[in-house]
Amino acid sequence: MKKILIALFAIASFISCKHEGFNLSCEIKDGRGLLKDAKVTIIRYNEEGPETIGEATVSDGSFKIRGNTEPCRVYVSIDANKEGEEDYGKIYSFPIYIENSDIKMKIDMDSVSEIGYEANIVPVVEGSSVHDTYSEFQNSIGKYLEEERDLHRRYLDVYQKPSLTGNEDIEQSVIIASSLKKVKKNIRDVKKQFITAHASSPVALEMFSDMLNGMYIEYTAGELDEMKNALYAPWKDNSRFMALAEKAENAKAIAIGEKYPDIELFDKEGKAVKLSGFIPEGKFVMLEFWASWCGPCRGEIPHLKKVFEKYSGKDFDIVSISLDEKESDWLKALKEENMSWTQLRDGKSFEGPVMNTYMVTGVPYCIMLDRNGIIVETEVRGAFLNAFLENNI
Repeated sequence: MKKILIALFAIASFISCKHEGFNLSCEIKDGRGLLKDAKVTIIRYNEEGPETIGEATVSDGSFKIRGNTEPCRVYVSIDANKEGEEDYGKIYSFPIYIENSDIKMKIDMDSVSEIGYEANIVPVVEGSSVHDTYSEFQNSIGKYLEEERDLHRRYLDVYQKPSLTGNEDIEQSVIIASSLKKVKKNIRDVKKQFITAHASSPVALEMFSDMLNGMYIEYTAGELDEMKNALYAPWKDNSRFMALAEKAENAKAIAIGEKYPDIELFDKEGKAVKLSGFIPEGKFVMLEFWASWCGPCRGEIPHLKKVFEKYSGKDFDIVSISLDEKESDWLKALKEENMSWTQLRDGKSFEGPVMNTYMVTGVPYCIMLDRNGIIVETEVRGAFLNAFLENNI
């Protein structure tokens, strides 16, 4: 009888120790008191959108949250706004991977001099094997990310800020833009290799999702297939993956190396026309998507005029496609901006062929076609456009 009781006690102890949820505890080093009494929310994103799976308040430099989830990426959002404040610079969001285990997190707010949007605060996470995989990826790509951040800062100082007054240094900006393109390609290559090598990890699935839901499709159709096929076996029964797989199939139409898809648009006279009727043969063509209400789009127009004037006689053309729903707003903007290249409009805005075929979810957005109408480059704005044309014409 005694042996039976000991055995039952051992089983009960095992069951009680088995994790039925996660226990996240966080210690914050915060000498400036930036996060004092801040509200903490753990947010998980799924097919239906954001879902809150835990809440707490920072007290004496720490907080604890319990909950339940499958292994996944979450965002630990810490909102330091006081009642009535709406300063987004006081909201810090930390992506981490959690699972049902005891997880310890450390945040060092004293480690950076810059705060708010410019802060680069990386939390230390222990107790989550999934986050360990994520950390492995971050370590493999760390040098490229640091180089990318440095080049972005230089591009901001040399091109973006001076361009507001027309004093940008194009020569230096082109050098920086060319370097940034190379670093971004290195990052894309590392991500693709990581996904295929760690396909069963939630980290790989999230990375694939980020690629497909980002601003641009920057891979070839073959690369998209390679990643999708690697993920298929471990995730074929997952509804989210199946939705991503379908999206990847659609994305292949605008992948690098593919002929541009033809769509129906409207010209300035309100006539339905085909895009193909405005793509000249034997020229590089920039497809530039914009809208009259988009400040950054219109801010880019003076630069586009300079580039068009310099290269239009050298096998280069621009086709601008507006997402304005109101024709009158579009025509008014055309008169104000006086652009001398082709102007077309998708009258259905983000519910039309621009969204459905080109997967444009925001403007400004642009892609480059080669002399045969093949998509060869994305995100060719600012000095990136100059860099592309200098290297190819």
